[in-house]
Amino acid sequence: MRKILLLSILFLLIKTNYAQIKISIDPIGLGQYNVASTDLTHDNYKIDSIITLGYNVGSYWEGDIEGKKYVTDLLSDSSGAIEFNVIVPNDSTLYGEEAGNELTYAAIIYYPTTANNSHLDYELPGGKILPKMQRGSEEYLFSEDKDKFPLLIYSHGRGSHPVASLDNLKYFASHGFIVAALFHSDKRVKSLEGSDLNSAQEFALRPLAVLKLIDMLQNNYDFKDKIDNEKIAAFGESYGGSTVLALLGGKIIGRPPFYFPRVTTIDERIKCGVGIVAYVGNNSEPFWGVNNTGLNGIERPFFLLAAENDGIEYSLDAISKLSGEKYMVKFNGLGHNLGEGAGEDYSTWALIFLKENLFNDNDAKNSLYSATSISNGADDEFIPVDIPEQLYLSTPPDGVSDTTTNVDCAWLAHNKSNFYKFELSDDAEFNNILISADSLITTTFSLTNLVQGKIFYWHTKGVNNVGSGDWSATFSFTIEVQTGIDDNKMLKKYNLTQNYPNPFNPTTTIQYSIPVDAKFVSTTNVVLKVYDILGREVATLVNKEQSAGNYEVRFDASGLSSGLYCYKLNSGSYSKTMKMLLLK
Repeated sequence: MRKILLLSILFLLIKTNYAQIKISIDPIGLGQYNVASTDLTHDNYKIDSIITLGYNVGSYWEGDIEGKKYVTDLLSDSSGAIEFNVIVPNDSTLYGEEAGNELTYAAIIYYPTTANNSHLDYELPGGKILPKMQRGSEEYLFSEDKDKFPLLIYSHGRGSHPVASLDNLKYFASHGFIVAALFHSDKRVKSLEGSDLNSAQEFALRPLAVLKLIDMLQNNYDFKDKIDNEKIAAFGESYGGSTVLALLGGKIIGRPPFYFPRVTTIDERIKCGVGIVAYVGNNSEPFWGVNNTGLNGIERPFFLLAAENDGIEYSLDAISKLSGEKYMVKFNGLGHNLGEGAGEDYSTWALIFLKENLFNDNDAKNSLYSATSISNGADDEFIPVDIPEQLYLSTPPDGVSDTTTNVDCAWLAHNKSNFYKFELSDDAEFNNILISADSLITTTFSLTNLVQGKIFYWHTKGVNNVGSGDWSATFSFTIEVQTGIDDNKMLKKYNLTQNYPNPFNPTTTIQYSIPVDAKFVSTTNVVLKVYDILGREVATLVNKEQSAGNYEVRFDASGLSSGLYCYKLNSGSYSKTMKMLLLK
C-alpha cells in the first residue's frame, strides 16, 4: 500500500498563486454618539491685539512667543476652562531654568453627549469649531447610554496644538470615548543652548503633564463618575506619539557627554497606546538614545503607524525593542505629515486597536489578526514586527471522512506572516512527511489524485523576517472510496462543509448534504441558520422540506459587521455547527 501511495504522490499536483494577498477592511466612520466639548472661550480683544503685533495665534497657544505667553492668557474666563498646574521637577539639567517652577496647562475635553444637547457650537481663532461647547457654568450633558466611558488622552506634535486635530478627537468621542487633549507647554521650558538636551527638555514635561491631567479628571466633580478607570489609553502624533511611549515606560537617554537614563513616567493606569508617526524616525533626537535603547522592555500593547519616507528603518528598530504586544502599519510613499487618506486610515486602525485592548472586542481581534489595509484609503501596509501567531485552519474540517481525491486545504490569512509553510503526512506525528512546501503566499494549498481510503494529516505555520510561528493545530481528512454510483442518489449521511470563501466579504457559499434515510419516504425538514458569536440569530438561510441530495446556499452578510459567525444545520436528529469569518 505504501508503494501505491508514493506513486500517487508523484502525480500529486501542487497549485499555488503567487499574487500577494491583501485583505482590506472598510473604514469605520463616525460612531453613534453626539459629541460635546468643554469651555475654551477666548478674549477676542486679546486675539486681535496679538494678530496686530504680527503673532500667530497657534504659536501663542504653544508658548512660542517672546515672554513665553500661553493659551491660558487668551481665555476670557479661565474658571470655565479645564486648567491645572504642574510643578516642574527640581532638575536643572533636564528642565533648565523652569526646574522647581509651576506651569499652568489647559485642555479640551470631548465627550459623548445627549442627542438633544442644546449647547451652541463655538468657533475658535482660525475657524475650527468646538461642537456644543458648554460655557462657564453650563451643565455637562453626558449621554445616558451607559454609566461610564473609557478615557483617551491625546498628545499633539511638536510645534502644533490639539486644535489641529479636533476632527480626530470628535471621531473617537463619537465612538464612546471621553477624549482629553492637552495644550503642551514645551516652549515655555528654557533650553540649554548648543546642547543635545534641547529637545529632551521640551519633551520631558509632556508625560508628567498627561498624568497630572488624568489625576485631575479622576477627581473632577463632572468627570470622576463618568470615567471608566479600567479603560484608559493614550494616542498621539509625532512628539505626541513619543509621549505615549514615555507614558508606557520609555526612558529618556541623552548621548554622551549628556548620558542620563531617566524614566519620567510609568503609569499602569494607561492600558495601551497608539503612536502616529511617533518621533522615532531618526537618531538625531536625544530622548530615546542611539538605536532607541530607551524603549527596551515596554510591555503594554502599542500600535505604531509610520510613514515610509520618515525614517522607516528606525521606526522598525524602535518598535522591535518593545517586549509587549505590538503592531505596525506603514503608509507607503508618504512622509511625516502624512496626507493622501492616511488620516482616515489611522483613525480606523487606532479604533480597532483600542477596541481590542480595552474591550476585548471580537470583531477588532479578527481585524488585527488578518487585515492588512483599509479600503479606499492610503497605500498602507501591515508590517510584521514579531513572530507570527498560531494560524487557524478552515477547510476541510478536521476529521472529515468523505473528501474526494482532490482537496483544497485552506487557513485564515494572518497579517504578521510574510508567507506560509505547509506540511502533509500520513501519520499524526508527521514522522513521514509526504509534502513540505515553503514560501507560500496564498492561504490555500490544492492537492489532487490522493489515494482513496487513506487518512491524511496537515498543518501550517506563518513565517516572516523575524522568525516562524508555531505549527497550527493538526487537521485530518479521509479520502472516500469511489464506488461509481451516483452520490446524489446513495448519500449515506449528513454533511455540512466549510463555507467558501472563508474569510469572506460580503457573500459566501455553504454546502450541505441530505442522505437517504428509511425513517422518511422522500423529504425531511431542513433548517440552516446563522448566529453571531454571542449566539444571537442573524439570518435563516433554509427552513423547509428537502429530499436527499447535495445543496448549496449563498449567504449575503452586507448588513453585518466584521467578525466571527456560526452557521448551524438541523435536520431530523442531525445537528452541526461551523464557524466563518466576515472581514469587511
